Amino acid sequence: FPWHEGKLKRAGMDYLARANVQRHKSWAAFLQVKAEIGLQNRLVALTTKGSTELQNFTFERGDFLLFGQESAGLPEHVHTQAHARVKIPMVTGERSINLAQSCAIVSFEALRQQGF
Repeated sequence: FPWHEGKLKRAGMDYLARANVQRHKSWAAFLQVKAEIGLQNRLVALTTKGSTELQNFTFERGDFLLFGQESAGLPEHVHTQAHARVKIPMVTGERSINLAQSCAIVSFEALRQQGF
């Protein structure tokens, strides 16, 4: 995601004011901050390499949902540190769904499970 204030505002539209957006310099920096403040929340990787299909996964309040680049997915070191690897069921032979659509599908299901 291009981290440019104008693009972020455009993508966030009216909802950006409600979001608590934090940017970290690297994956390691994110994990360090997470550890320093004592967060035990699960890291849930959304990936075509997932072992659990979305409809069979139970989200917990506070889960971190990790989405990779459309072209490359999540890096392997992120996969190995994730508590769960979840995939959206796909028609056989299809590579993946657009990242924005994947985020919407998964976010809706996580929120639905938590009672919105």
